[in-house]
Amino acid sequence: MRKTTRMVVLGIVSACALTISSTAFAAFTSPRLFASQPDQKNRIDLLYTQSTADDNVAKVAHYVPVPYRLNLSAKPSGTQVGSAVLRTNLASRSNQNFVLSGVIEVGTAATTFTRGGTSSTLGAAALACTGSATQTAYWVARLRDAGGDVTYDLPIFVNRLAAATAFEADATITTCFQNPAAAPLGMKVREFNLGLIRVLTTPAKGDIRWSTLATPYSAAGAVNNAGTVEVQSIVQYPRAVSLRAPVRVKLTSGFATFKFDGSVTVPVVDNPRVSLFRGATKVQAGSRSASAYTIKRGAGNFTKLHTIKRNRTTAQTFYFQVRAFVPNQIQGKAGCVTNFHPNVECINATRAGYMVRSRTVMVRVPQA
Repeated sequence: MRKTTRMVVLGIVSACALTISSTAFAAFTSPRLFASQPDQKNRIDLLYTQSTADDNVAKVAHYVPVPYRLNLSAKPSGTQVGSAVLRTNLASRSNQNFVLSGVIEVGTAATTFTRGGTSSTLGAAALACTGSATQTAYWVARLRDAGGDVTYDLPIFVNRLAAATAFEADATITTCFQNPAAAPLGMKVREFNLGLIRVLTTPAKGDIRWSTLATPYSAAGAVNNAGTVEVQSIVQYPRAVSLRAPVRVKLTSGFATFKFDGSVTVPVVDNPRVSLFRGATKVQAGSRSASAYTIKRGAGNFTKLHTIKRNRTTAQTFYFQVRAFVPNQIQGKAGCVTNFHPNVECINATRAGYMVRSRTVMVRVPQA
């Protein structure tokens, strides 16, 4: 990534200007980033997490790695580009868990947002946080709690960086958070997820490393730039599961046996759990309610024999899908590449978990 002065941390904040503290930070060791693979809707999730035992986060700046590229073509205000979830603990309610969620909308510098009963514009928020009211794109997450009692608008700024090379960032996506002392109900951030839909152009292959800078508040409530840390998340391409048309290999008076074969193309180190899923409909086969049958652990070719009991009164139709699942992998500091941001320590790296699906195939089981 870029090692020039262009790699500044961008952000947004409430109407109050963020102040800067040079005091050393005592507890900001838990931040992590989990960057997902695009799903079937071309949605990419960027999940920031931290322990509430740490000081609260003031600013999170995601650096979009090349060869990803942000699609920032002109969109009318109000256009939805994704969704966001903010998980917090409430200082005013004995650290009770509190979740806000909602859509992310395109805005302009003049777009207003409201937080804690105070309204401002995205341009004013940009100026307060970055020193400039001019950004490449202005977004705002319109967040609400499940009961609709609390509304909380969270500005998000996007800044296109200058012409990039293979080791640079295409853009930054940055959010600033209120100090819990000023936030409604004393909200302290523990998770913030950005789910961006059809916003990023996905690379066909490569070992891609997302980088995020997280800046905390000091214990005194000022932004502690000296405490900024880096977290990274690794995504590798390609990832794919192929499933060939099943073949009936045995038919008895009571049962039919089918052979399913195909291949799993994922990084060998991920060691995926590969399973066959069966449903009465195509939708069910791809859902959580589908019946699951273990095939193997690991990448490469697979073969699975599956026997179905025949019905004495009618023929049956079933749908099948193969899925490869990999859980989140925490690599810690040892997984970091340390040359992205000079003078900023990388403290955690992850390989985000994922699920890859095959196409859905159909089998017909003749009447017994």
